[in-house]
Amino acid sequence: MAKDKLLPFRFKHFEIRHDRCAMKVGTDGLLLGAWVNVGNHKSIIDVGAGSGLISLMLAQRSPDSLVLGVEIDEQAYQQALENVENSSFKSRIRLIHNSILNADVPQGPHLVVSNPPFFTGGLKSDDAKRTMARHDDELSLHSLLFKAASMIDYAGVFALIWPFDRREELLDEAERVGLFLRRETSVLTTKHKHPSRVLAEFTRAAHSPDVDEIVIQENGKYTETYTQLLKDFYLDF
Repeated sequence: MAKDKLLPFRFKHFEIRHDRCAMKVGTDGLLLGAWVNVGNHKSIIDVGAGSGLISLMLAQRSPDSLVLGVEIDEQAYQQALENVENSSFKSRIRLIHNSILNADVPQGPHLVVSNPPFFTGGLKSDDAKRTMARHDDELSLHSLLFKAASMIDYAGVFALIWPFDRREELLDEAERVGLFLRRETSVLTTKHKHPSRVLAEFTRAAHSPDVDEIVIQENGKYTETYTQLLKDFYLDF
């Protein structure tokens, strides 16, 4: 089983190798990349690009956009470079090896997305790279939201996926830095379980947010809603 996890993850229009990345291809990244509203944004910034999964998904979904992926880990950055180079979207994706907190990104009508580290406290992996990717020591929620607010103007959007049980913290911190909820989707593994994640879009203008939910599985099968969301990516959908 462990060996299988190192195999490339093949999608309909690109392939992701993730054996050198601390965080592998997973449901969180897939949900965010498929869910976020790309709109008419010409500039997309992927904060914590990892293997390049979300950058590639958004390049596929938004054929007129330019995507900038920012990744702090050297091995993940190098693997993302390879994944992008082997794709048909390579002319529209640029990757930089840096912390988003140090990256010089001028304010604009960007779409900024992030599948950020969000574990706090508790036991940490002996693998330093995995710890950095999963825990928020290097990129706190406040720092991420403050940086996002500085990157987007009133036509820009910031989107992320976050633990549902820390939703109130997310909303409070966002309001402190001048970001307001525009759209929110609660993610439930099954209908009768408590939400595990929340997908959220923020802007710098106040809104009455659109709120809904998505259930991933029902009776041991993917739901129609989840299937429709990922149908342009999964080979089996």
